[in-house]
Amino acid sequence: MFLSFLLTPWTLLLAPLLFYVLPYIRNNALRDIPGPFPAAWTNLWLLWHARHARRFLAVDAAHKKYGKLVRIQPDHVSVADDGAIPIIYGHGNGFLKAYEMDLQEKVSQGFLLI
Repeated sequence: MFLSFLLTPWTLLLAPLLFYVLPYIRNNALRDIPGPFPAAWTNLWLLWHARHARRFLAVDAAHKKYGKLVRIQPDHVSVADDGAIPIIYGHGNGFLKAYEMDLQEKVSQGFLLI
């Protein structure tokens, strides 16, 4: 009887939804950081703006609306504070940098990426 409940069409529809939504509900560390509503649940908000070459405009508008800390993706925060530069970009601080930061460092060291 229990197995027949697991194989219903409703379960097959709800399982993927729960799989993607539950991690965002349980992420307490970023829940209090403001941002556009879709950005808290999906990467599609930022993807949409990036695809239309308006990412920088969307992030800037979000900072003007929400303040210095803005959640732009479910697990990404944008910081617009000059005082935070040494804290975030300093060496050995534990913050994860974007892939572009590592790429820029390799190019500045003379490695040619082809």
